Amino acid sequence: MSGDWRDHAVCKGRGDVFFGPDGETPEDRDARETRAIAICRPCPVRQPCLDDALSWPSQIGVAGGVGEKRRKALRHAMLNRQWRERGAA
Repeated sequence: MSGDWRDHAVCKGRGDVFFGPDGETPEDRDARETRAIAICRPCPVRQPCLDDALSWPSQIGVAGGVGEKRRKALRHAMLNRQWRERGAA
């Protein structure tokens, strides 16, 4: 696959599903995230998308087939691992 991974994303142009509006209810967010994750499932660039999203300071929306709560936990674990590795060096 050549070029930027974003060029191969199946979600291209579908930001409305991946990022909710202000004031979105928890029920609406859950339904929207379920739809977004289903779109991500067959995507050939899920991992690069998730890797990129984990570098974002804000963990809003769905990226790499992972919703906000799970991505926050993954980012927290990643940062803790990096912190421990730096301390061991």
